[in-house]
Amino acid sequence: MTITNQFAYVIGLQLHSDQTAVKPDLHLLKVSPKQFNYRNYITATLQNNRATIMRDFAVDTYITKRGQKKKYVTMKKDGMAMAPNSNFTLPIGNESYRLEPGKYTLYLKATADNKKYKWNFKKDFVVTDSEANKLNKESVDEPAKPNYTIWLILIGVVIILLLVFLIILLLRRKKKDDEEPTNKTEPK
Repeated sequence: MTITNQFAYVIGLQLHSDQTAVKPDLHLLKVSPKQFNYRNYITATLQNNRATIMRDFAVDTYITKRGQKKKYVTMKKDGMAMAPNSNFTLPIGNESYRLEPGKYTLYLKATADNKKYKWNFKKDFVVTDSEANKLNKESVDEPAKPNYTIWLILIGVVIILLLVFLIILLLRRKKKDDEEPTNKTEPK
């Protein structure tokens, strides 16, 4: 019996029929909340619609509540590559990102080929109540709710121990009272 292993991998190859280089063209298609590995993210779908590989692809992005300056979520990624004529879903968030319903704005700066090509995008999007509730319920990062059952059990045990202690004290006192001799003087 023999075992034969087979391996395969893809090598990116770009052929040109002339000397003029094809410039990449990046588009921001949509922004929406999604879940990957049961973690919540805001995703930006980027598209390279030209027949060229985007090397040294970097993204610097942040999200604000619509009309505000405070950054709600930030993210930077670099050293990426993007295939020709392809879409790329970029997850934005961190490990414990909880979605809140509301109106938001995404700001995204992208560069490629050692910052030779640059793009700036701004896109408004909405996270609805139903989307936020559904994704937050399925998320593994749902915050732990206080466990009142344990507290009620502990309080019950303390009350029972106090009652047992009081009963023991009352029984000892009664026993002590019963054992005390009465001070009756007998006539002589």
